[in-house]
Amino acid sequence: MFTGKGGVGKTTLAAATAALLARAGRKVLVVSTDPAHSLGDALAVELSGEPLELEPGLFAAHIDTRALLDGSWTSLRGHLRTLLAGAGVDELVADELDKAPDPVFDKRVYEASAKKLLAVVRDLPDGAGPAVLVGHNPGVADLIELLTGKSPEMKTSAIAVLNVPGSWADVRPGGAELVEHVTPRG
Repeated sequence: MFTGKGGVGKTTLAAATAALLARAGRKVLVVSTDPAHSLGDALAVELSGEPLELEPGLFAAHIDTRALLDGSWTSLRGHLRTLLAGAGVDELVADELDKAPDPVFDKRVYEASAKKLLAVVRDLPDGAGPAVLVGHNPGVADLIELLTGKSPEMKTSAIAVLNVPGSWADVRPGGAELVEHVTPRG
């Protein structure tokens, strides 16, 4: 598995390693979830969610995470409604989640500090309504502490629901309330 910051060559290395292993007689599947479809570009082929054999032993696929989200939205919506109801959100408001929101990918979020994440939050348009920030620690945990003064344990896949009064541009340290915290791993 190749991981790391964007633009460091993960896709190129993964594609080259997969080709090398396949040519050495191994059966290899290289998969990307990158919305930019860069694996297909690196291999000079259009990929889909179904593995495609490019040469003997070398298979490649691109998983469209947006399509997966759209296909799972009904189930996810039910879980979100339960979570939001537990956080005190009116059921009628939760019913507004009739379709998956369009994601916005902001490269500033990756491995960002609490101050950088706060800048991302402040840049949200006033009409955005509820927002979901998905990021990495320690930045996310530090942002929660900065905004609420509380330090819930933010393990992998943990969720913290904050109440932020006013506009996004006016968010200040200590200006939010930690409404709910859920950690799936206990």
